[in-house]
Amino acid sequence: MSAAPKVSTSRPAFADLSPEDVDALFKRAVVRSFPKHAIIVNEGDKADSIYFILAGRVKIFLSNEEGREVVIGNIAAGDYFGEMSLQPGTRSASVMTVDASCGARFPGPV
Repeated sequence: MSAAPKVSTSRPAFADLSPEDVDALFKRAVVRSFPKHAIIVNEGDKADSIYFILAGRVKIFLSNEEGREVVIGNIAAGDYFGEMSLQPGTRSASVMTVDASCGARFPGPV
């Protein structure tokens, strides 16, 4: 079964879409599992996709001038990151799994 029906009614990002539209959107996604403490994206990488967290938790962080990690926030299943990739550029932060996690990556313009 697709992850789309779970998210269509639970998240504001999909509230205006029909179940068919959500299914079509998720058909473009690449679903991937990540182990605990896996880096999903690195600060400075090309920003070319949005990720929707299907299971687990991730932290969003930056590296300060001394190279120390500065946590910006934590997000969990049902949340997303990478929306800034709608504008050309690079990733403004790194994202690492806190738990084993699963995410749907939407490449290119969504």
